[in-house]
Amino acid sequence: MPLSESVRACCAKAAQTAMALAAVAAQAAGLHWDEANWRTVLARRAICLACDQLTPRPRAGRIDKHHRCRRCQCVVVWKTSLASHACPDGLWFAEETQAGERHP
Repeated sequence: MPLSESVRACCAKAAQTAMALAAVAAQAAGLHWDEANWRTVLARRAICLACDQLTPRPRAGRIDKHHRCRRCQCVVVWKTSLASHACPDGLWFAEETQAGERHP
């Protein structure tokens, strides 16, 4: 059963709130949080969705917190949302961050 637009909007708002809270917590702990913009995140996830290194194979064409990359063992939803991180196979690249950091 497809989700209604109001449910999707609510889920998107909850996800944005969770990311904002994680950023505040990271900053309070003295960590750098480098969130990528949503267009970048969606483009990266589309690439990961088509990659044979993604495990387990997603159902309904969606990636969630259970999906990992076999190459680097990352949780894909987290790594794709960090600007300074890149695909280990070179399928997508790190963005320049304020701190100038880049990670494989």
